[in-house]
Amino acid sequence: MRKRTLGLVLLLSTLALSGLKSQTPILFWGDQPTELLRSKEILVNSAANNIAVGQYIIRRVRVDRVNEKVYWTTGGDETIKRANLDGSNPEIIIQNTTNIAIIEIDNNTNRLYFTESDSGQIKSCNLDGSDLQVLVQGTGIVLGLDVDPLNHHFYWTESDKGLIRRAGLDGTNIVTIVSTGQQVYDLQIDVPNQHIYFTNRTTNEIERMDFNSSNRTTILSTNGIPGSISLDLYAGEMYWLERDAGTINKADLNGSNLMELVNIPNSSFSGLDVMVYPVANEAVAETPETLFFFPNPAKNTITVPYELEIAGQFNIYDIHGRLVFQEAIQQDNSTFDISYLSAGVYMIEIKLNGKTLKLNKLVKPLGSGRA
Repeated sequence: MRKRTLGLVLLLSTLALSGLKSQTPILFWGDQPTELLRSKEILVNSAANNIAVGQYIIRRVRVDRVNEKVYWTTGGDETIKRANLDGSNPEIIIQNTTNIAIIEIDNNTNRLYFTESDSGQIKSCNLDGSDLQVLVQGTGIVLGLDVDPLNHHFYWTESDKGLIRRAGLDGTNIVTIVSTGQQVYDLQIDVPNQHIYFTNRTTNEIERMDFNSSNRTTILSTNGIPGSISLDLYAGEMYWLERDAGTINKADLNGSNLMELVNIPNSSFSGLDVMVYPVANEAVAETPETLFFFPNPAKNTITVPYELEIAGQFNIYDIHGRLVFQEAIQQDNSTFDISYLSAGVYMIEIKLNGKTLKLNKLVKPLGSGRA
């Protein structure tokens, strides 16, 4: 095994240590002509699976990575549904009389956010559909929505007005980030780097800009009409569908290494998300900001996907910088118990041979750990 600096070598048996069912990301999307919710492992020869049938106009799909559920919205019956990742145990979470469109999940607060095109409202509820609240009223047509759990914001697009906007998680302090004058569609945010990625249907491009709207740039041009987008920040990749081309594609976050993953002629896709199982690989750089752990958010345990060549120290700090946990790391120990932590945001730190490696922030969802 090739050794890496800072006393780290790649862990080749991450799957066994983490207890995950698969280390291959799984795509979920809606196929409108066949009224199917489908999934597919991101492997060249993998087959597509039918997760749910008879789903008229699937508008958006989102994966709950902590609880391993898939959520989706459907027209016709105007519902939000969820099921296990294999489609078992389906249930209706929300059923309404107006046009439910976009959904997003916040595992830090165990809340679901969704929009209604007819009423111009953005709403929130618990993951089981209870405690329904209206957060924002009088929006335009919202076709993109994402949550920033660390800074307690959510972002959305108003496609008909060409706006990208932001509010607090309670719907207050609404600000317009940018007025594009174009048809902005879906968006996803990269919290660590403070980037907003969005699909532009006026120019058929995927764009990126900073949270404050600066450094707006085109990442790539699409062949068809760009639809939903999803980010894998661990692997540094993005996924998007091209609605009427019947294709799903991926590329690096800078637009390079473009690859077509799904191509079904004469189809029309809608909604998209990816169940990501982050694992270490040879492309991981040896800089502190690229070292990571998973899952995140996490309820009970986290795994640092590296073997330690030397003993070290594992520290957890709360949001105020106070040390709340410290443990000596042995060479064969890379999974840690965090079940005792209260819900909140924490910083993970590893010390090896006098060097300090700060990992990504840990999000501990509400309803887990001590009260």
